[in-house]
Amino acid sequence: MGRLDGKVCLATGAGNESGIGFATAVKFAAEGAKAVVLTCRPGPAKLAAAATLADKIHSKHPATDAIAIEAEAASEADMKKVFDEMVKRWGRVDVVFANAGWGGTNLDSTPLTEITEEDFMYTLRTNVLHPFFCLKHGIPAMQLLGGGKTSPGGSIVINGSTSGVPMLGARISADYVASKAAANSLAETASYQLSNTSHVRINTLAPGYIETGMTAADSEVPQFTSKTPGVGRTGRPEEMANVVAFLASDEASYVSGATWIADGGIDTALPMYMKQTPTLPERYRLI
Repeated sequence: MGRLDGKVCLATGAGNESGIGFATAVKFAAEGAKAVVLTCRPGPAKLAAAATLADKIHSKHPATDAIAIEAEAASEADMKKVFDEMVKRWGRVDVVFANAGWGGTNLDSTPLTEITEEDFMYTLRTNVLHPFFCLKHGIPAMQLLGGGKTSPGGSIVINGSTSGVPMLGARISADYVASKAAANSLAETASYQLSNTSHVRINTLAPGYIETGMTAADSEVPQFTSKTPGVGRTGRPEEMANVVAFLASDEASYVSGATWIADGGIDTALPMYMKQTPTLPERYRLI
């Protein structure tokens, strides 16, 4: 038996095979999910690519239904459509991984004083409005008792970031740090306000440096992580998926309103390490 037997699960922003979203969707299926939904950005090419990934999941785990749905992360109408479709097909929603996000402006080419209002708000819309819509429309869907579900409730995990944790995000762009701090706080506030009455647990995953398409273009990341405290390497999407699967499962039944840092231990001594290591790439130095 798997941790998620019979559950209907959503992983947003899962249209990229190298990302945390897809790795988590695969993990959901491996843990016995009844159905897994992947969302991708709108567009025929993106939908076709996501549908191919859904087919891969189903081929490897035939007992799991897997589909892809187009959805603009920051569109309330699109996100409501996703939950409506899940309820229509399976009668229930049990797990949501609000993973869709945007990497923000580039710190090297766009310092804080040159970030435009449009860029700043685009980052906030994607990284904060999206998880808000997952909460707003996911929680009511989790109250429904179709598809063999016998009691209301579920688990929502927001993909935040260590960048949104105090002291750990200083070297990342201001718009991204602000958005991820808001996402981390949103889970805490939502858990306090809603979980006792909705029976939905709400937590945030805060990854460190992970090998994804978003970080692949930055050759300095492996150089940095190989010399930092803790595990001493960049993380893998599958390792983040393992944490999400635990938080999504009944094994985490007493966990809510928490930010789970998964950065290989970099944060344990990062400020002091950065001060004492002048050979670090410039963006990582504090002196």
